[in-house]
Amino acid sequence: METLRASDIRRVWSAAARVQGGIAQHDHDYFEIAVVTGGRSRHRTLYGESVLRARHVMLIPPGTWHAYAEADRLTVRNWGFRAEVVRRELAWLMDEPRFAALLWRRPTGDDAPPVTLGRFSPSAHQRAVALSDRVASLRPAQNVAAVATLLELLELCTQAMDAPRDQRDAPTPHRAVVAATALLLERYAEDWTLPALARAVHVEPSYLTRLFSLHTGRPPMAYLGRLRLERAAALLLSGDQPVGEIGLSVGLDDPNYFARRFRQQFGVSPSRFRDKHP
Repeated sequence: METLRASDIRRVWSAAARVQGGIAQHDHDYFEIAVVTGGRSRHRTLYGESVLRARHVMLIPPGTWHAYAEADRLTVRNWGFRAEVVRRELAWLMDEPRFAALLWRRPTGDDAPPVTLGRFSPSAHQRAVALSDRVASLRPAQNVAAVATLLELLELCTQAMDAPRDQRDAPTPHRAVVAATALLLERYAEDWTLPALARAVHVEPSYLTRLFSLHTGRPPMAYLGRLRLERAAALLLSGDQPVGEIGLSVGLDDPNYFARRFRQQFGVSPSRFRDKHP
């Protein structure tokens, strides 16, 4: 499959891909929307797998480890857009419950699946392919047109992807929570503190903690801790970088603390996790 690479000025992009056999474990630092146009495959994440066929669509958040296996003539239109697009150009969408449920998945537990899966109707699928072609034809600097096209695709996705009932009934996330989670997705390895994060989203630390706990079930620093561990798991599975270096790269400087927290999250040590998922 072709790896999507965007220039510094491109915020939304799309490319066609063909897969036979599979694609090894990997992750991205951007949101990905994968529109399946033909063939079949198994799609795997840290929390399970699903079978993909034509007209399926997935939204994959940044930092989510995933892989394709047993792919048989799989064809996909891949979209990418950076977390900062959600935090900036699309921030107003968080006031719309349908879009909030799509772009901002409220955790429902430690095993909450990060990938949203749905299936387009034939007409919606045809439109999604046309939108992909439009974005692929744009020049890198045509960000306004690209974001406008992404909005139309997201509208189609809200119709195809049915959020779980507890997410449909949940309160729309506060803008400060959306902005804070987007910042942590973009800059998870930085030495964040609660006061620094609260200043970045223009609220008081105690208020941010209350908001974050309401919408995610955990305070901001706990959310960041889990995000770092999931990024570490993706790195363990996508290369041969030493375990200690992986901990440093995700912002966990103490090797013993990193190993202990990783075992608490995934049930095994980082080294054993890598051995179990060759």
